[in-house]
Formats: sequence, structure tokens, C-alpha cells
Amino acid sequence: MRAIAGKEDASLIILAGGESRRMGRAKPLIDTPSGTLLEHIVRRLGMIFSETLVVGRSQMPIPVGTRFVRDRYPVRSPLVGIEAGLSAAAHDRCFVMGCDMPFAELALVRHLLTAAD
Repeated sequence: MRAIAGKEDASLIILAGGESRRMGRAKPLIDTPSGTLLEHIVRRLGMIFSETLVVGRSQMPIPVGTRFVRDRYPVRSPLVGIEAGLSAAAHDRCFVMGCDMPFAELALVRHLLTAAD
């Protein structure tokens, strides 16, 4: 798959399948001043990537321009989400992060993608 103009030929994989036991509600859908946590991350980092995947156990509302990927195994582990995201990704270069990491630095993500080359 070719990169979209101005975007990296890479996939952003956002893990959104946790149980949120301590939080009491689904973390990706928690409201912030700039939308849900998930929307905030997609708005902040999605501009870098030609593909954005949201990985979880069950379907949820996802931002426009992203694609939902369901965990392929019933085991509850971030590794299951990473496996599902990597398997579904259109690109060899992928950046994986949790949906509860709204302060990821754009410059650091760009640097890591460059270093991956």
C-alpha cells in the first residue's frame, strides 16, 4: 500500500481493549476537552500515519478515518491486541500505543519512525 501524500508509509495501532476495571468505564470513550481519549489521540497522531487502526475486543464508536480490528484470541492481554493490530496492518512499520496515552509527543513518534527506517 502506498503512503498518502504528507503521511508516513506506516500504521498507527491504538490498543483499546482493556477492561477498565479501576476506571469503571471504557477508557477510549472518556471525554476530554478535545473529545474522547480515542479522538484526541487520533487527532494528535493520526496526521502522521497513512493508516490508523483501533484494536479491541468489542466494537465501539471510532473516529472517522480509522478502522476497527477485533482481537483474534479470547485471552485478555495487550499482546493479543498487538498481534491483531500487526496482523491487520497494511504496513511493515507500525507504532503501537495504548488508548490511555493522550500525551504522546509528535516529535518523538516522528523520530521513532525515522529510526525504524
